[in-house]
Amino acid sequence: MYNGRMQEKKSTIKDMILPAVILGILVLLKELLCRFDSMDEVYVYTLSRAVATGMVPYRDFNMVMPPLFFHFLALPLLLSRTVLMMRIVNSIFLTFMMLLIYRICRQKTGDEAALLLSIAGIAALDIATYNTMFCVFAMIAYILLSRIESGRYVFILGIVTTLSALSRQTSGTLLLIACLVIVGILAPKGKKFKNIIVYLLGVGLICTIFLIYLLATGSFSQFWEYCLFAVLFTDGNSTIAASGIPGVVITILGVIADIKLYRKDSNKEHIFHIVTGVLIFTAAIPIVDLMHTSYAGIWFMIPLFEVFVPHLAKMMNKRMWIYLDVAASVICLMITFFSFRGAVFTNDVRELKYVPLSSSFEAYKDIAYINTLYQEQGYDVVTISNEAALISLINEEYNPPYDLFLKGNLGMTDPMVYVEEACSSPNTVILITDDYQESCWEAPEGVYDYVTSHCHPVNSYAQFVWYLPD
Repeated sequence: MYNGRMQEKKSTIKDMILPAVILGILVLLKELLCRFDSMDEVYVYTLSRAVATGMVPYRDFNMVMPPLFFHFLALPLLLSRTVLMMRIVNSIFLTFMMLLIYRICRQKTGDEAALLLSIAGIAALDIATYNTMFCVFAMIAYILLSRIESGRYVFILGIVTTLSALSRQTSGTLLLIACLVIVGILAPKGKKFKNIIVYLLGVGLICTIFLIYLLATGSFSQFWEYCLFAVLFTDGNSTIAASGIPGVVITILGVIADIKLYRKDSNKEHIFHIVTGVLIFTAAIPIVDLMHTSYAGIWFMIPLFEVFVPHLAKMMNKRMWIYLDVAASVICLMITFFSFRGAVFTNDVRELKYVPLSSSFEAYKDIAYINTLYQEQGYDVVTISNEAALISLINEEYNPPYDLFLKGNLGMTDPMVYVEEACSSPNTVILITDDYQESCWEAPEGVYDYVTSHCHPVNSYAQFVWYLPD
């Protein structure tokens, strides 16, 4: 194992330039060439776009996530409110995350193996979300934990862990508490109380700024409803997908590898790595799929590399590692171009220009156009569908709560309250798909049955049906 401190002195900006270029190109191509057909990406853009247009989270629109990531993305959208701009910014953000992985792994395995892991990580990553931001702050916290002998770094650690909680409230709060405990345990004799106070000052600084934000925007009570009470007391989304199993397996093997390494050299950084990784894995609770487990999977590949690379180094020279890096880059590019296959482009929707779209996009344009026709006749159109946000985006609208009408994202309000209100208004047209419940596992139950039993159909397009109240 490399000595962490000695290796860190060699990690100059010059050393990071070539990896940054390689990883940046691979990430940028993957972000720009993937089709805009993931509803998770639509939701990310929709919420960030709402903030960019002056709407206030929780007060003006519903979401269960903390607001930091969406405010972060809203800033560049002030310059250009387009999906292309969001993807460019996300490319920079994801590249930064992979450079953190590279830096941490480089100290333990050397350059070529660290680059191989980082490239493989890009192939496994999906879109950037608030979970990505939490993971970035968790990785920074891990780096800071090795420097907590200095009060300055303890203060910064308090800031970073609090920002992680404002990215993902559950995992971030656990990280904040875990780091507080570690600071207390590992503080030098006579400095425990001082270090805890310094850490809490960092926490308090960010909390104070955030409290001022909530009070100034009039969203204080709504924030607690959506981000705390709704998480604890309402039915949320949960699933276990086969795509998430590799991440779970790698996490278990990575923990075992970290324990093996700790027993070998008693380096506390292995304990920090386990704690950080387990908390990163909580981003996959309660949705265990590729998107949510990939972060922990990438993180726990580091100790696996640390265990096996020394054995491989006996059989491989530097040139062979470079060949592996090139092969991994080619595979990553093949995955990228495969996701681009069959994509179409549009010039009619300003916010989607230059973005690859699925071949079914024209159908959504037709549906959005029909909605516009009803609005021109004086009707309010309520779209209850997993694709509602995409349809609103085409018309350059945002329609809360229906554009994020998912279990767990509606605060303490029963979803049926909104449905009953829509179906009781004679001036409202309700658009819903005839496969509503089957097409989205996050859809609130009972909505389709209520609409079809209290309204009559007046128009249809493929699986989409427009209803008027009886």
